[in-house]
Amino acid sequence: MKNRDLPEISFPKADVESKIINFKISESISYDLVIPKSVYPPREDTRLLSNTLNMLDGKVGNAIEIGSGSGILSIQLANLGWKVKAYDVNPLASTATKHNVAIAGLSKQVDVEEGGLGDFEFNLNNTDLLIWNLPYLTPPSSDEQHLEWIEEASMSDLPGSGWSGELINYLDKHRTNINPNLLILLLFRTEPQSPSLPADWANSGWSIRQVNSARIQDEKLDVYAFWKPGLDSNPHLINSCESTMDEAKKLPRLGWQRIRAKHQTGGRGRRKSIWKSNDGDMIATWNISSETFQIMAPGMIQTIVGSKIAEIMGCFIKWPNDLININGHKLGGILIETDSSSTNIRIGIGINKTQGEHNGKKTSGWQEFQPNLESRQLFRQIDSVISSIFETHPLLPHTINLENVQLESWKGVSKSISRGICTHTNNKKSRIVSINQSGELEFEMSGEKILLSDIDSIKWEF
Repeated sequence: MKNRDLPEISFPKADVESKIINFKISESISYDLVIPKSVYPPREDTRLLSNTLNMLDGKVGNAIEIGSGSGILSIQLANLGWKVKAYDVNPLASTATKHNVAIAGLSKQVDVEEGGLGDFEFNLNNTDLLIWNLPYLTPPSSDEQHLEWIEEASMSDLPGSGWSGELINYLDKHRTNINPNLLILLLFRTEPQSPSLPADWANSGWSIRQVNSARIQDEKLDVYAFWKPGLDSNPHLINSCESTMDEAKKLPRLGWQRIRAKHQTGGRGRRKSIWKSNDGDMIATWNISSETFQIMAPGMIQTIVGSKIAEIMGCFIKWPNDLININGHKLGGILIETDSSSTNIRIGIGINKTQGEHNGKKTSGWQEFQPNLESRQLFRQIDSVISSIFETHPLLPHTINLENVQLESWKGVSKSISRGICTHTNNKKSRIVSINQSGELEFEMSGEKILLSDIDSIKWEF
């Protein structure tokens, strides 16, 4: 669908130069867009975010676009059935959005306001989707030539944690008035890195998943999705139990189910060893669908969860499921269980808060790495990690990218190796060279490469 014979557009500034650009949102639908000179035109990053919108699944509802520019993404959302509120700090952009929306015949579906983050109290209580093609140009230094303020505000990221960090702070401030189902889609420039970082969301307790990516010359652009774990539902909390693994069997079968205990007397470890908790330790179990086994082997589940937890805590993973410090002292572990009577896989995690001793061996605690972190805060971060990998959001098609899982697992394992951890396999010196998609380690030993999944055949030296 192409728009011809466009009516004149009245901008708030005289003699504004503009051009017409045609943008396809699908094979059969395209729009001619009027783009004033200082308004960001649709480019490759717009295309990447547009393609992501076409991937959305589930029921449409109310959406917000920050930084609407030409308005094409708001037009696309309206074309998909969404009711949209579009914002842009550039008055020429907001005028262009209104014009292009009107020409598309979608004025009843798209409401346009001049302004941006911090200028309005967004109605997030009734918002199902928020999108933003984040500005990612590096802010100019004091001795560099600046853009006009309108262009700089709409195209440059902020120093510090960037516009992404500003949005996190805004959402945290208004967290009691946010729709639990809210899905946020943001486009980041990850290479070269801009101040806005996707990892900041995980550290703030949001689930995070990369859903689209493109490399454009020397830049890498990524679209990330963010949501609250369990759609902001609270975990089940109990004071004391023998094992959260057993308690997790009693949880409802629907939804994102997890249970946390303040104290555990008979937690299970590898080969049915007992791991008792102390006051302040983090002990919890998550239920995930047993269908995950059709995609990911149990060994890989343990390793990817351990790798991601080690990443947020700053510790190390000893393959396949131990969390350790640089001296090899254990501070926690990850255990996977299932049985024929359950439709779920249980992921049990126990992490010490402080240093101590277990069965005559020194143990570490997360306070060695993050001394000011409390158990509730650590649980929140781990909940985000596990949700990011396994949880299904109503608007997102849930596909686990096994190649990414393998890469992230290898990053976790190789971090330990790079710090000088050595291995002996079957009493011979060996070297870890990779991890396969089943979670098995590949070793090089005496010039030969072998795969191992038996942890007892490996001796670790720290």
